[in-house]
Amino acid sequence: MHLSYVVGWLRTEENHYLTTPPDLARALSRPAQELLGYAAHDAIAQAGGYLGTVDLRDPVDLLQEGRL
Repeated sequence: MHLSYVVGWLRTEENHYLTTPPDLARALSRPAQELLGYAAHDAIAQAGGYLGTVDLRDPVDLLQEGRL
């Protein structure tokens, strides 16, 4: 098993959020959901952007609401 971290504005080579369906991810803890990629990266304060959103919302919030 290989585990590594990537800066938030980059996506990993393997998209784990594509291999972990929302129904399964919903049962995981929020930190685990974020590590899998079900989270947006907010770098607005550092003159970056807000990447990985769904309809300008954080996917991890939509996942918890059952809307993803």
